[in-house]
Amino acid sequence: MGDLSKFEFLRPSAELCELLDPSAMDVKVGKGKNAYRKIFFGRVFDDYERAQLATFEEYLISHSLRRPAELCAEDKLRFCYAGKFDCAKAFTVFKEHCAWAENPANHKMTTQELSLLEQGVVYLYGRDCMLRPVVTIQASKLKETSLDAFFKALCFVLNVCKMNMLVQEKVETWIVLIDLEGLKGLDFPLD
Repeated sequence: MGDLSKFEFLRPSAELCELLDPSAMDVKVGKGKNAYRKIFFGRVFDDYERAQLATFEEYLISHSLRRPAELCAEDKLRFCYAGKFDCAKAFTVFKEHCAWAENPANHKMTTQELSLLEQGVVYLYGRDCMLRPVVTIQASKLKETSLDAFFKALCFVLNVCKMNMLVQEKVETWIVLIDLEGLKGLDFPLD
């Protein structure tokens, strides 16, 4: 998806990261199936998460997953959360992710996607006080936009964030703002 190394200037300094100490609420909110985890690396998983992770690992093995060794425990737990702790749903999300990641067409920027970035349909706004990247989508500009091109442009911006702005154990999520300025209630592009 292009050369993401040219965005290395977005990486926070080690000194700044050392100052960042996420509180318990910044790491995880809630319990059990209704929890929402924001930071996975360098944290102790609770009993429910460990049990769900073990169940999902067994599910992966029983379904002859090609690459189970490539997934670390933290990534497996992310898929568990994405599947709402339902192994079949988590496995489906994982397979869809792999299919998307392995398709070279999903990682090539065309002039259409570059144009969307230049128009500001989706852009990196900056960081919040916890150093999380803030991505903005201008919904009013989506009407004339192909969804495929929009998602490729969005994935490019999120990959820039992932490769250059996230820091394990400190900053593992981003914020997406949808700017609705200029839209009426029924104008929101839902198709």
